[in-house]
This record gives sequence, C-alpha cells and structure tokens, in this order.
Amino acid sequence: MTKINPKIRFQNSYFQKRLQEARGYKRAKRILPQTQLGVLLAKVGLGSWTARLFTLLILLLLIYAVYIPNIFFIKNIQISGIEASGQAAVATSVQSFLNHRLPWPQKNLFLLSRPGLNDFLIRNNQQILKVDKISKKIPNTLIINIIPRTGAFVIQTLKGNYTISNDGLVSQKLFTDHSTTSSPLNVVKIIKDVGISPGQKAFDQGRVNFLNGLFKQLPDIVKAPIQSLELTDLDLPDLTVNVQSGLNLFFDLNQDLLTILNQLKELLARQSSAQQKNLYYIDMRFKNKSYLCYKGTACVNDINLSKPAATTTSVSGKTIKTNDKK
Repeated sequence: MTKINPKIRFQNSYFQKRLQEARGYKRAKRILPQTQLGVLLAKVGLGSWTARLFTLLILLLLIYAVYIPNIFFIKNIQISGIEASGQAAVATSVQSFLNHRLPWPQKNLFLLSRPGLNDFLIRNNQQILKVDKISKKIPNTLIINIIPRTGAFVIQTLKGNYTISNDGLVSQKLFTDHSTTSSPLNVVKIIKDVGISPGQKAFDQGRVNFLNGLFKQLPDIVKAPIQSLELTDLDLPDLTVNVQSGLNLFFDLNQDLLTILNQLKELLARQSSAQQKNLYYIDMRFKNKSYLCYKGTACVNDINLSKPAATTTSVSGKTIKTNDKK
C-alpha cells in the first residue's frame, strides 16, 4: 500500500473513513454479575463459563484420581521379615486399614499414611513387634518389612506356664507342662504365686535382654548347661541360676550383663580346676565384688574384683584367702 503523504492525508477518502470509524467506536459493555454467587465466582476468577468448565474438568480428574479405583490404587502388598504363616495375618491387617473410610482414601498409594499404617499394625496385630520400614513402589505396590514378636522364653508359675515374647509381653498360656513338650524355649521359674495373663507386660526390655544373654553366654563361661533360672516374683531383681554341674549363681537383673559376665570370667580364672569343681555358689549381685562358697567349707568368701588376684587355699574345711604380693 502506498504511504499517504501526511500533508494531504485528510483529503484521502480511506483515511477519512477510518477516522470516522474510530470516532464512533464504543468498547463492548461488560455485564456485571447480579447475584452474590456470581460476584463471588468473579472474584475467584470464575466469572466466565470457560473458566468454570476448565475448573470443573480439573476437579473431576482429581476426584477420579483420589476416589475412583485407578492405576495408583494399591493392588500388590509385599510383606517380609516374618514367617509365611504370619504374613497372611499381617496382610489382613493391612487390608483392614486400607478399607477405612477416611477423607483421604488409604488405598491410593500417594495418599497412604505411613505413620497411620504403622500405628494400626502394631495396635491390632500382636504378632508384630515393630514395623521396620514401609515403602511405596509406583504404581501400585506396597512393601512392608516386619520385625515379628517371637517367643523368648517360658515362665513357670504356680498357676501355669506362659510364653514371654522378645519384648517382655505375655503372649500365650501353655496348656501342657512345658517340661514335656518339644518347645526349644528356655524356662524361668517364678517361686511366688503371681497373677499373670496374656497381653500383660511381664518384663521390661532390659530384663528380657539380660535373661536371653544369660541363656546364650553363661553355659560357655561355666562349662556346663543351665538347669534352671528362678525369680522370686516379677518385681524383685534377684535371679538364681542353677547349673547342671551343681553350681548356683546369683545375679541382679538391674546390673549390666556384659560387665557381670566379664567379672565372672575373671573370678573363675583365679580358681584352679579342682576349686571350680568344688564351687557351691557364686553371688554376683554386688558391684566390683563377688561372694563365693565351696562345698563343705565355711561361707561366705568375699572376693574383691577391683583388686589383684588372690590365692585361695582350703585348710581344715575353711577357706583362707591371701593377696599375691609382687
């Protein structure tokens, strides 16, 4: 198009036509909403039908993703750390949690609450001691690693025998004499009459670890199997261990097991083979000190474990102890 000379542009018919159109131009009048709802929608950016339809579409997609079964709904549950016989029960507990009607459906892998599932499993399944890990594998797999509650030992009471789990919980009552069963669990005898029932906390974790440690380590130290462990009741810390060789040992459940066993090793190392065979009891309930007694001799002999080794000899049925001089 040929450029119009500015000096004569007002004489050009095309320019005059455009100028006339510009003078008569009126901007389209915006229709304001007349209702409170319309005013509210306009304020949040939904004044037009296009915006409303687009927002509705997004909302429907979110409802589908959250509430309607889709590719992200959990279809596979993998459980490890527990025997096959217990996996079915754990899987049932997991499904029970997933079926809860919550504001956020737990069947959706992305919305699943790990802390909520952890607490639910521990609260509702006594086979589970701890949930070690909960992992999500996209698109629809849930992986759970379990630390199971297992039998640690059996306690024999005047009213029956009970299995104690590895966290000190009374897991079940045994309706047969434990001594006649093939159970591999060790036995702790309770002397006094105590009230006890499944689900009760019989021992704290420290005492469970102490007893299990004794069962595992003591036979190698005293060179003989354990015959029995005895407690007066569930509260007092005094423990009596009867060894098949005839030796009796006394321990305090509140002490550190590693320290006590190291002191016991040191004490036995100071005794000759003949003296060890003649030992009647060893009392390890006192800090840095132990008391021992030989068969047929006067008791008690005080052995201070914080001092150098002593030489012990038996004279006329009595035990005499003297410290070695260097």
